[in-house]
Amino acid sequence: MLTALFFIGFNFVGWVFALTRGPFWALFVYTNIYFNTPLPHINWWASYLPNLRWSLIAFIVLALSMFIHKDKLSSHKLYSIKWMFLLVILTAAISYSSPFHPKQAHLGTYMLFTFCFTVYSIIKTLAKEIDLRHFMISIISFAGFLSFKAYTEGERVNDRLENIGTVDTFGSNEFGLLLASILPFLLPFLFYGSRTEKLLCYATLPFIINAIILTSSRSALVALVFAFAYIFIFVANMKLKKYMVIAAIITIPAFLFLADEQFITRMETMIAVTDDSSESSLNTVSSGRWAVWQYGAEMAEDAPYGLGPGGFKHIARFYMLPEELSHHPGAAYGVKAAHNSFLLILVEQGYIGFCIFLLLCFHTLLLLNKAISILKKSHKIDSFLGFSLIAISVSFLVILMGGMFNSRVYYEFFWWQTALSVLGYSFVKKQADKEKNEEIV
Repeated sequence: MLTALFFIGFNFVGWVFALTRGPFWALFVYTNIYFNTPLPHINWWASYLPNLRWSLIAFIVLALSMFIHKDKLSSHKLYSIKWMFLLVILTAAISYSSPFHPKQAHLGTYMLFTFCFTVYSIIKTLAKEIDLRHFMISIISFAGFLSFKAYTEGERVNDRLENIGTVDTFGSNEFGLLLASILPFLLPFLFYGSRTEKLLCYATLPFIINAIILTSSRSALVALVFAFAYIFIFVANMKLKKYMVIAAIITIPAFLFLADEQFITRMETMIAVTDDSSESSLNTVSSGRWAVWQYGAEMAEDAPYGLGPGGFKHIARFYMLPEELSHHPGAAYGVKAAHNSFLLILVEQGYIGFCIFLLLCFHTLLLLNKAISILKKSHKIDSFLGFSLIAISVSFLVILMGGMFNSRVYYEFFWWQTALSVLGYSFVKKQADKEKNEEIV
Protein backbone atom coordinates (compact mmCIF):
# COMPACT_ATOMS: atom_id res chain seq x y z
CA MET A 1 0.00 0.00 0.00
CA LEU A 2 2.82 2.43 0.89
CA THR A 3 4.52 1.63 -2.43
CA ALA A 4 1.32 2.46 -4.32
CA LEU A 5 0.98 5.77 -2.42
CA PHE A 6 4.61 6.62 -3.15
CA PHE A 7 4.04 5.85 -6.85
CA ILE A 8 1.01 8.17 -6.96
CA GLY A 9 2.79 10.91 -4.98
CA PHE A 10 5.93 10.72 -7.13
CA ASN A 11 3.92 11.03 -10.33
CA PHE A 12 1.71 13.84 -9.02
CA VAL A 13 4.67 15.94 -7.85
CA GLY A 14 6.47 15.31 -11.13
CA TRP A 15 3.46 16.40 -13.17
CA VAL A 16 3.06 19.59 -11.13
CA PHE A 17 6.73 20.39 -11.74
CA ALA A 18 6.30 19.54 -15.42
CA LEU A 19 3.51 22.07 -15.85
CA THR A 20 5.20 24.77 -13.77
CA ARG A 21 8.91 24.30 -14.43
CA GLY A 22 9.55 22.36 -17.62
CA PRO A 23 8.97 19.17 -19.66
CA PHE A 24 11.98 17.29 -18.23
CA TRP A 25 9.92 16.48 -15.14
CA ALA A 26 7.17 14.96 -17.28
CA LEU A 27 9.78 12.88 -19.09
CA PHE A 28 11.16 11.79 -15.71
CA VAL A 29 7.71 10.66 -14.58
CA TYR A 30 7.16 8.87 -17.89
CA THR A 31 10.44 7.01 -17.34
CA ASN A 32 9.30 6.04 -13.84
CA ILE A 33 6.02 4.64 -15.20
CA TYR A 34 7.91 2.67 -17.86
CA PHE A 35 10.28 1.04 -15.39
CA ASN A 36 7.78 0.70 -12.51
CA THR A 37 4.96 -0.68 -14.61
CA PRO A 38 1.66 -0.27 -12.70
CA LEU A 39 0.24 -3.66 -13.68
CA PRO A 40 -0.69 -6.22 -10.96
CA HIS A 41 0.89 -9.18 -12.75
CA ILE A 42 4.25 -7.35 -12.68
CA ASN A 43 4.00 -5.28 -9.47
CA TRP A 44 1.67 -6.56 -6.75
CA TRP A 45 1.15 -3.06 -5.31
CA ALA A 46 -0.49 -1.95 -8.58
CA SER A 47 -3.76 -3.55 -7.41
CA TYR A 48 -4.08 -0.69 -4.90
CA LEU A 49 -3.89 1.96 -7.62
CA PRO A 50 -6.90 3.60 -9.31
CA ASN A 51 -7.74 1.97 -12.63
CA LEU A 52 -6.14 4.67 -14.78
CA ARG A 53 -4.10 4.62 -17.97
CA TRP A 54 -0.97 5.95 -16.32
CA SER A 55 1.20 5.98 -19.43
CA LEU A 56 -1.44 7.87 -21.40
CA ILE A 57 -1.77 10.49 -18.64
CA ALA A 58 2.02 10.91 -18.58
CA PHE A 59 1.96 11.14 -22.38
CA ILE A 60 -0.64 13.95 -22.26
CA VAL A 61 1.13 15.87 -19.47
CA LEU A 62 4.40 15.64 -21.40
CA ALA A 63 2.72 17.08 -24.50
CA LEU A 64 1.10 19.89 -22.47
CA SER A 65 4.36 20.73 -20.74
CA MET A 66 6.19 20.93 -24.06
CA PHE A 67 3.49 23.29 -25.38
CA ILE A 68 3.54 25.49 -22.25
CA HIS A 69 7.34 25.65 -22.11
CA LYS A 70 8.10 25.96 -25.82
CA ASP A 71 10.93 28.34 -25.01
CA LYS A 72 12.78 25.59 -23.09
CA LEU A 73 12.79 23.08 -25.96
CA SER A 74 16.03 22.28 -27.77
CA SER A 75 17.01 23.12 -31.34
CA HIS A 76 18.36 19.62 -32.05
CA LYS A 77 17.69 18.29 -35.52
CA LEU A 78 16.02 14.90 -35.85
CA TYR A 79 18.61 13.29 -38.15
CA SER A 80 17.97 9.50 -38.24
CA ILE A 81 14.58 9.82 -36.49
CA LYS A 82 13.05 10.85 -39.82
CA TRP A 83 13.26 7.19 -40.83
CA MET A 84 11.18 6.30 -37.80
CA PHE A 85 8.47 8.73 -38.92
CA LEU A 86 8.43 7.06 -42.34
CA LEU A 87 8.18 3.63 -40.73
CA VAL A 88 5.20 4.71 -38.61
CA ILE A 89 3.45 6.19 -41.66
CA LEU A 90 4.03 2.98 -43.63
CA THR A 91 2.80 0.85 -40.70
CA ALA A 92 -0.37 2.96 -40.45
CA ALA A 93 -0.99 2.58 -44.19
CA ILE A 94 -0.71 -1.21 -43.91
CA SER A 95 -2.74 -1.39 -40.70
CA TYR A 96 -5.68 0.57 -42.09
CA SER A 97 -5.69 -0.91 -45.59
CA SER A 98 -4.87 -4.64 -45.63
CA PRO A 99 -3.81 -5.92 -42.18
CA PHE A 100 -3.90 -9.64 -41.42
CA HIS A 101 -5.15 -9.04 -37.86
CA PRO A 102 -6.82 -5.56 -37.74
CA LYS A 103 -7.08 -5.27 -33.95
CA GLN A 104 -3.42 -6.13 -33.36
CA ALA A 105 -2.37 -4.00 -36.31
CA HIS A 106 -4.14 -0.92 -34.96
CA LEU A 107 -2.68 -1.49 -31.49
CA GLY A 108 0.83 -1.91 -32.90
CA THR A 109 0.49 1.26 -34.96
CA TYR A 110 -0.66 3.18 -31.89
CA MET A 111 2.32 1.88 -29.93
CA LEU A 112 4.78 2.97 -32.62
CA PHE A 113 3.11 6.39 -32.73
CA THR A 114 3.53 6.83 -28.96
CA PHE A 115 7.18 5.72 -29.25
CA CYS A 116 7.61 8.25 -32.03
CA PHE A 117 6.28 11.06 -29.85
CA THR A 118 8.40 9.95 -26.89
CA VAL A 119 11.53 9.94 -29.07
CA TYR A 120 10.68 13.42 -30.34
CA SER A 121 10.08 14.54 -26.74
CA ILE A 122 13.44 13.18 -25.56
CA ILE A 123 15.27 15.03 -28.33
CA LYS A 124 13.43 18.29 -27.74
CA THR A 125 13.41 18.10 -23.93
CA LEU A 126 17.06 17.25 -23.27
CA ALA A 127 18.40 20.60 -24.48
CA LYS A 128 21.71 20.55 -22.58
CA GLU A 129 24.39 17.98 -21.86
CA ILE A 130 23.47 18.06 -18.17
CA ASP A 131 19.92 17.04 -19.13
CA LEU A 132 21.28 13.99 -20.97
CA ARG A 133 23.38 13.19 -17.91
CA HIS A 134 20.35 13.37 -15.60
CA PHE A 135 18.27 11.24 -17.95
CA MET A 136 20.93 8.54 -18.17
CA ILE A 137 21.44 8.36 -14.40
CA SER A 138 17.66 8.11 -13.91
CA ILE A 139 17.59 5.12 -16.28
CA ILE A 140 20.42 3.50 -14.30
CA SER A 141 18.58 4.16 -11.02
CA PHE A 142 15.31 2.64 -12.22
CA ALA A 143 17.13 -0.34 -13.76
CA GLY A 144 18.99 -0.82 -10.49
CA PHE A 145 15.73 -0.81 -8.55
CA LEU A 146 14.24 -3.43 -10.88
CA SER A 147 17.39 -5.52 -10.48
CA PHE A 148 17.11 -5.23 -6.69
CA LYS A 149 13.51 -6.45 -6.99
CA ALA A 150 14.74 -9.38 -9.03
CA TYR A 151 17.07 -10.28 -6.14
CA THR A 152 14.53 -9.82 -3.33
CA GLU A 153 11.26 -10.86 -4.99
CA GLY A 154 12.22 -12.70 -8.17
CA GLU A 155 11.31 -16.31 -8.75
CA ARG A 156 12.71 -18.59 -11.40
CA VAL A 157 10.47 -20.56 -13.72
CA ASN A 158 12.40 -23.44 -15.28
CA ASP A 159 15.59 -21.95 -13.82
CA ARG A 160 14.95 -18.54 -15.43
CA LEU A 161 13.74 -15.27 -13.92
CA GLU A 162 10.24 -14.38 -15.14
CA ASN A 163 7.50 -11.76 -14.51
CA ILE A 164 9.82 -8.95 -13.41
CA GLY A 165 10.69 -6.04 -15.67
CA THR A 166 8.98 -3.31 -17.64
CA VAL A 167 5.66 -3.86 -19.41
CA ASP A 168 7.47 -4.98 -22.58
CA THR A 169 10.32 -6.90 -20.89
CA PHE A 170 8.85 -9.13 -18.19
CA GLY A 171 10.11 -12.28 -19.93
CA SER A 172 13.58 -13.58 -19.10
CA ASN A 173 15.17 -12.88 -22.52
CA GLU A 174 13.56 -9.47 -22.84
CA PHE A 175 14.51 -8.34 -19.32
CA GLY A 176 18.03 -9.71 -19.68
CA LEU A 177 18.51 -7.82 -22.94
CA LEU A 178 17.15 -4.60 -21.42
CA LEU A 179 19.62 -4.77 -18.51
CA ALA A 180 22.49 -5.73 -20.83
CA SER A 181 21.78 -2.61 -22.91
CA ILE A 182 21.64 -0.38 -19.80
CA LEU A 183 24.80 -1.79 -18.22
CA PRO A 184 27.13 0.22 -20.56
CA PHE A 185 25.49 3.45 -19.34
CA LEU A 186 27.43 3.05 -16.10
CA LEU A 187 30.77 3.63 -17.87
CA PRO A 188 30.77 7.46 -18.05
CA PHE A 189 29.59 7.75 -14.46
CA LEU A 190 32.13 5.26 -13.08
CA PHE A 191 35.02 7.16 -14.67
CA TYR A 192 33.78 10.77 -14.87
CA GLY A 193 30.81 10.98 -12.53
CA SER A 194 30.49 12.89 -9.30
CA ARG A 195 31.07 11.10 -6.00
CA THR A 196 27.32 10.54 -5.59
CA GLU A 197 26.96 9.22 -9.14
CA LYS A 198 29.90 6.84 -8.69
CA LEU A 199 28.52 5.51 -5.40
CA LEU A 200 25.11 4.96 -7.01
CA CYS A 201 26.66 3.09 -9.95
CA TYR A 202 28.92 0.93 -7.77
CA ALA A 203 25.89 0.05 -5.62
CA THR A 204 23.77 -0.68 -8.69
CA LEU A 205 26.34 -2.67 -10.70
CA PRO A 206 26.20 -5.98 -8.78
CA PHE A 207 22.40 -6.03 -8.75
CA ILE A 208 22.20 -5.46 -12.52
CA ILE A 209 24.79 -8.16 -13.15
CA ASN A 210 23.00 -10.53 -10.78
CA ALA A 211 19.65 -9.91 -12.50
CA ILE A 212 21.19 -10.66 -15.91
CA ILE A 213 22.50 -13.92 -14.45
CA LEU A 214 19.08 -14.77 -13.01
CA THR A 215 17.50 -14.39 -16.46
CA SER A 216 20.06 -16.87 -17.87
CA SER A 217 19.65 -15.09 -21.21
CA ARG A 218 22.23 -16.33 -23.68
CA SER A 219 21.27 -13.75 -26.29
CA ALA A 220 21.77 -10.88 -23.81
CA LEU A 221 25.24 -12.09 -22.81
CA VAL A 222 26.34 -12.76 -26.39
CA ALA A 223 25.06 -9.34 -27.51
CA LEU A 224 26.88 -7.59 -24.65
CA VAL A 225 30.19 -9.35 -25.36
CA PHE A 226 29.86 -8.71 -29.11
CA ALA A 227 29.12 -5.00 -28.63
CA PHE A 228 32.07 -4.41 -26.28
CA ALA A 229 34.41 -6.40 -28.55
CA TYR A 230 33.33 -4.37 -31.60
CA ILE A 231 33.91 -1.04 -29.85
CA PHE A 232 37.23 -2.25 -28.40
CA ILE A 233 38.59 -3.42 -31.76
CA PHE A 234 37.19 -0.88 -34.22
CA VAL A 235 36.37 2.30 -32.28
CA ALA A 236 38.41 2.79 -29.10
CA ASN A 237 41.79 4.50 -29.01
CA MET A 238 44.58 3.22 -26.76
CA LYS A 239 43.51 5.22 -23.71
CA LEU A 240 39.89 4.20 -24.12
CA LYS A 241 40.95 0.58 -24.50
CA LYS A 242 42.75 0.87 -21.18
CA TYR A 243 39.55 2.09 -19.51
CA MET A 244 37.54 -0.69 -21.15
CA VAL A 245 40.02 -3.26 -19.83
CA ILE A 246 39.58 -1.75 -16.35
CA ALA A 247 35.79 -2.01 -16.76
CA ALA A 248 36.19 -5.65 -17.80
CA ILE A 249 38.37 -6.32 -14.76
CA ILE A 250 35.55 -4.98 -12.59
CA THR A 251 32.61 -6.72 -14.30
CA ILE A 252 33.96 -10.14 -15.37
CA PRO A 253 34.95 -11.23 -11.82
CA ALA A 254 31.55 -9.97 -10.64
CA PHE A 255 29.85 -12.17 -13.24
CA LEU A 256 31.97 -15.18 -12.24
CA PHE A 257 31.36 -14.61 -8.54
CA LEU A 258 27.60 -14.18 -8.88
CA ALA A 259 27.06 -16.87 -11.55
CA ASP A 260 25.16 -19.90 -10.25
CA GLU A 261 24.84 -23.45 -11.55
CA GLN A 262 21.71 -22.74 -13.60
CA PHE A 263 23.39 -19.83 -15.40
CA ILE A 264 26.58 -21.78 -16.13
CA THR A 265 24.62 -24.80 -17.37
CA ARG A 266 22.59 -22.68 -19.78
CA MET A 267 25.66 -20.84 -21.09
CA GLU A 268 27.36 -24.17 -21.74
CA THR A 269 24.59 -25.06 -24.20
CA MET A 270 26.01 -22.43 -26.58
CA ILE A 271 29.18 -24.50 -27.07
CA ALA A 272 27.61 -27.92 -26.63
CA VAL A 273 27.15 -28.32 -30.36
CA THR A 274 27.70 -31.43 -32.42
CA ASP A 275 30.53 -31.40 -34.93
CA ASP A 276 28.18 -31.17 -37.90
CA SER A 277 26.33 -28.00 -38.87
CA SER A 278 23.03 -29.71 -39.68
CA GLU A 279 19.72 -27.91 -39.37
CA SER A 280 18.79 -30.04 -36.36
CA SER A 281 21.94 -28.89 -34.55
CA LEU A 282 21.30 -25.24 -35.44
CA ASN A 283 17.71 -25.57 -34.29
CA THR A 284 18.77 -27.13 -30.97
CA VAL A 285 21.35 -24.44 -30.21
CA SER A 286 18.93 -21.65 -31.20
CA SER A 287 16.10 -23.10 -29.05
CA GLY A 288 13.96 -23.70 -32.12
CA ARG A 289 14.56 -20.25 -33.61
CA TRP A 290 16.21 -21.57 -36.76
CA ALA A 291 13.02 -23.33 -37.83
CA VAL A 292 10.93 -20.23 -36.98
CA TRP A 293 13.20 -18.04 -39.13
CA GLN A 294 12.77 -20.41 -42.06
CA TYR A 295 8.99 -20.23 -41.73
CA GLY A 296 9.30 -16.45 -41.47
CA ALA A 297 11.18 -16.31 -44.77
CA GLU A 298 8.26 -18.10 -46.40
CA MET A 299 5.80 -15.63 -44.86
CA ALA A 300 7.78 -12.67 -46.18
CA GLU A 301 7.85 -14.20 -49.66
CA ASP A 302 4.07 -14.66 -49.59
CA ALA A 303 3.38 -11.14 -48.23
CA PRO A 304 5.95 -8.74 -49.77
CA TYR A 305 3.97 -5.63 -48.80
CA GLY A 306 3.62 -6.61 -45.14
CA LEU A 307 0.90 -8.05 -42.91
CA GLY A 308 0.79 -5.22 -40.35
CA PRO A 309 1.65 -5.43 -36.61
CA GLY A 310 0.68 -8.77 -35.08
CA GLY A 311 0.66 -10.43 -38.47
CA PHE A 312 3.59 -12.77 -37.85
CA LYS A 313 2.32 -14.49 -34.71
CA HIS A 314 -1.25 -14.82 -36.00
CA ILE A 315 -0.38 -16.16 -39.45
CA ALA A 316 2.14 -18.63 -38.00
CA ARG A 317 -0.56 -21.33 -37.63
CA PHE A 318 -0.78 -21.62 -41.42
CA TYR A 319 2.95 -22.37 -41.71
CA MET A 320 3.85 -24.30 -38.54
CA LEU A 321 2.67 -27.51 -36.96
CA PRO A 322 0.33 -27.16 -33.92
CA GLU A 323 3.00 -28.53 -31.57
CA GLU A 324 5.39 -25.77 -32.68
CA LEU A 325 2.96 -23.01 -31.63
CA SER A 326 2.28 -21.43 -28.24
CA HIS A 327 -1.27 -22.11 -27.07
CA HIS A 328 -2.73 -19.66 -24.54
CA PRO A 329 -5.81 -20.53 -22.43
CA GLY A 330 -9.04 -19.53 -24.15
CA ALA A 331 -7.33 -18.70 -27.47
CA ALA A 332 -8.87 -20.05 -30.66
CA TYR A 333 -5.50 -21.04 -32.11
CA GLY A 334 -1.78 -21.12 -31.34
CA VAL A 335 0.64 -18.28 -32.08
CA LYS A 336 4.40 -17.91 -32.47
CA ALA A 337 6.80 -15.00 -32.03
CA ALA A 338 9.35 -14.17 -34.72
CA HIS A 339 12.36 -14.19 -32.33
CA ASN A 340 14.12 -11.79 -34.68
CA SER A 341 13.52 -8.04 -35.02
CA PHE A 342 14.63 -7.88 -38.66
CA LEU A 343 12.47 -10.84 -39.66
CA LEU A 344 9.50 -9.35 -37.82
CA ILE A 345 9.86 -6.06 -39.70
CA LEU A 346 10.23 -7.93 -42.99
CA VAL A 347 7.00 -9.87 -42.46
CA GLU A 348 4.88 -7.12 -40.87
CA GLN A 349 6.12 -3.99 -42.68
CA GLY A 350 7.16 -5.70 -45.89
CA TYR A 351 10.27 -5.15 -48.00
CA ILE A 352 9.82 -1.38 -47.99
CA GLY A 353 9.55 -1.26 -44.21
CA PHE A 354 12.55 -3.56 -43.89
CA CYS A 355 14.66 -1.17 -45.98
CA ILE A 356 13.49 1.83 -43.92
CA PHE A 357 14.35 0.00 -40.68
CA LEU A 358 17.83 -0.87 -41.96
CA LEU A 359 18.37 2.76 -42.99
CA LEU A 360 17.31 3.88 -39.50
CA CYS A 361 19.79 1.48 -37.85
CA PHE A 362 22.69 2.31 -40.20
CA HIS A 363 22.05 6.07 -39.97
CA THR A 364 22.01 5.86 -36.16
CA LEU A 365 25.30 3.94 -36.12
CA LEU A 366 26.76 6.44 -38.60
CA LEU A 367 25.84 9.36 -36.32
CA LEU A 368 27.48 7.67 -33.34
CA ASN A 369 30.61 6.87 -35.37
CA LYS A 370 30.83 10.46 -36.65
CA ALA A 371 30.46 11.91 -33.14
CA ILE A 372 33.14 9.61 -31.73
CA SER A 373 35.49 10.42 -34.65
CA ILE A 374 35.08 14.17 -34.05
CA LEU A 375 35.90 13.76 -30.36
CA LYS A 376 38.90 11.55 -31.11
CA LYS A 377 40.31 14.11 -33.58
CA SER A 378 39.88 16.93 -31.06
CA HIS A 379 41.32 14.73 -28.27
CA LYS A 380 38.11 15.04 -26.25
CA ILE A 381 37.02 11.42 -26.29
CA ASP A 382 38.35 11.05 -22.73
CA SER A 383 35.47 13.00 -21.23
CA PHE A 384 32.01 12.37 -19.85
CA LEU A 385 30.40 13.14 -23.21
CA GLY A 386 32.92 10.94 -25.03
CA PHE A 387 32.32 8.00 -22.72
CA SER A 388 28.57 8.60 -22.93
CA LEU A 389 28.76 8.21 -26.72
CA ILE A 390 30.77 5.01 -26.31
CA ALA A 391 28.17 3.76 -23.83
CA ILE A 392 25.26 4.62 -26.14
CA SER A 393 27.08 2.90 -29.03
CA VAL A 394 27.60 -0.28 -27.02
CA SER A 395 23.99 -0.14 -25.80
CA PHE A 396 22.59 0.25 -29.31
CA LEU A 397 24.78 -2.56 -30.64
CA VAL A 398 23.56 -4.79 -27.80
CA ILE A 399 19.97 -4.29 -28.89
CA LEU A 400 20.77 -4.79 -32.58
CA MET A 401 22.66 -8.00 -31.82
CA GLY A 402 20.01 -9.13 -29.35
CA GLY A 403 17.42 -8.36 -32.00
CA MET A 404 18.84 -11.26 -34.01
CA PHE A 405 17.38 -13.62 -31.40
CA ASN A 406 14.46 -11.62 -29.96
CA SER A 407 11.67 -9.50 -31.46
CA ARG A 408 12.47 -5.98 -30.25
CA VAL A 409 10.45 -3.77 -32.60
CA TYR A 410 7.44 -2.89 -30.43
CA TYR A 411 9.84 -2.30 -27.56
CA GLU A 412 10.19 1.21 -26.21
CA PHE A 413 13.77 1.30 -24.98
CA PHE A 414 15.13 0.54 -28.46
CA TRP A 415 13.57 3.75 -29.73
CA TRP A 416 14.89 5.71 -26.74
CA GLN A 417 18.37 4.61 -27.80
CA THR A 418 17.91 6.12 -31.25
CA ALA A 419 16.96 9.41 -29.57
CA LEU A 420 20.03 9.30 -27.30
CA SER A 421 22.22 8.65 -30.34
CA VAL A 422 20.83 11.73 -32.07
CA LEU A 423 21.37 13.81 -28.93
CA GLY A 424 24.96 12.66 -28.52
CA TYR A 425 25.79 13.53 -32.12
CA SER A 426 23.99 16.88 -31.87
CA PHE A 427 25.93 17.92 -28.77
CA VAL A 428 29.26 17.01 -30.36
CA LYS A 429 28.43 18.73 -33.66
CA LYS A 430 27.29 21.94 -31.95
CA GLN A 431 30.43 21.94 -29.84
CA ALA A 432 32.65 21.42 -32.90
CA ASP A 433 30.81 24.12 -34.92
CA LYS A 434 31.16 26.58 -32.05
CA GLU A 435 34.93 25.98 -31.80
CA LYS A 436 35.28 26.28 -35.58
CA ASN A 437 33.46 29.63 -35.61
CA GLU A 438 35.62 30.91 -32.75
CA GLU A 439 38.77 30.02 -34.71
CA ILE A 440 37.50 31.93 -37.74
CA VAL A 441 36.72 35.00 -35.63
